[in-house]
Amino acid sequence: TSKNGIWKKALIGLLITVAAGAVAVPLALKFATTTPSIATTITTETTTTLTSLTTLTTTTSTASTSTSVTTSTSVTTSTSTTSTTATTATTTLMPGSIAFWSLDNNGLDLYNNYNGNPVGSPTYTTSFLGYGAAINLVRSSSQYLSITSRQLLMNSSSFTIEAWIYPISFTGLDYGIFGQCQATTTNLCLHFMARIMSSTGNINARLWNSGALGVSGPVLALNSWTHIGYTYSSTNGIRLYINGTQFVTTGASSFTASGSPMYIVLGNDDGRTSLCSPGFGGSFNGAMDEFYLYRRELTASQVLALANP
Repeated sequence: TSKNGIWKKALIGLLITVAAGAVAVPLALKFATTTPSIATTITTETTTTLTSLTTLTTTTSTASTSTSVTTSTSVTTSTSTTSTTATTATTTLMPGSIAFWSLDNNGLDLYNNYNGNPVGSPTYTTSFLGYGAAINLVRSSSQYLSITSRQLLMNSSSFTIEAWIYPISFTGLDYGIFGQCQATTTNLCLHFMARIMSSTGNINARLWNSGALGVSGPVLALNSWTHIGYTYSSTNGIRLYINGTQFVTTGASSFTASGSPMYIVLGNDDGRTSLCSPGFGGSFNGAMDEFYLYRRELTASQVLALANP
């Protein structure tokens, strides 16, 4: 007696998945505020699925048995794309720049010449740009940056000081913004400085020339970012800028620097170092950002450009 039958049976199912992982891209650091830009990094993740199916078919008869093997393969590929966006800024400093402190979580100078040492453990807050950081100073804790690693010799030359400030209160006198102090002489710490001089918040820019030479500016708004510019040349004297606009000037004037090396402070005005006895001043109360120091007088248009990054 013969009997014919066909049996089909799925024998092997094999699934292989190959995944290509994404590569993390570090965020760029804020370096200055002149030319901010947005950079987008696109990361593509591809997943490939390889499916191989082998089918064994057996046919039985009275005379013989035959076996056939059929293999089919299918490949499925899926792709997903993710984007990482980083905000960066490019430093574009004008000729004559000798120091730039971005104050982005540290007191370092761009040129590594006038690096600041934090005094009183200041903290950091959000920059006026909305990204990056700014230094936050508390007056009651006598916080500021002291630059004593290298002395600056001015020799009666022209200069420019630029910064962004965010005062939060005025309850006393002399909220220092920037100062230099003669290295060894008591109470001659006003060679050049910018300071908020009264409890009403009037900003002042001064020089010491056997007596104070200076100008008084407007009352500054609390809890708001303000750009300040302080320029000097013998031709134009002291000029004080608020948010890129000249507010007041002394007119042509000269001063005779001592010729002694000077120590810089940021967030104070009296050169508080072991080599200089302070005669004026106190710490700032609030945030400060993007300090520039130039060994020349910037023009009005250049000051305006810095006030509008």
